[in-house]
Amino acid sequence: MTAKKKRGRPFRKLSAEQERTLQGLCQIGCTNDEISAMLGVSWNTLDRNYGEVIKKGRAAARVSLRRMQWKLANDGNVAMAIWLGKQAEDRCGLGQREPPHEITPPADGAAFKVEVIRRVIVDAAGHPDR
Repeated sequence: MTAKKKRGRPFRKLSAEQERTLQGLCQIGCTNDEISAMLGVSWNTLDRNYGEVIKKGRAAARVSLRRMQWKLANDGNVAMAIWLGKQAEDRCGLGQREPPHEITPPADGAAFKVEVIRRVIVDAAGHPDR
């Protein structure tokens, strides 16, 4: 009895150096096209054979970036602190607000005024920035 031959292309094995390069490129946020061009291997092949390496490299990139963002916020960067707070709200579902309610005029017919403030920028001393 003869052994069955596997069909399709053979497994594309990267060298140890290429695998380190793959992980490094993922860690610095390179696109799929950039990674495949640098390694000379199609993206489908890389994704199929090295999907876990790619996933771990990109996760490391996100963790590193988040660490730098928190450092900026802890060092007093107000804009970064606000942005991180908004991201945390979105991740926890706190950013989901009720839909706006219909505003009805007072029963006595008196006029009322509704103002919408879209954006207020305040400097470090608490003064509005114009």
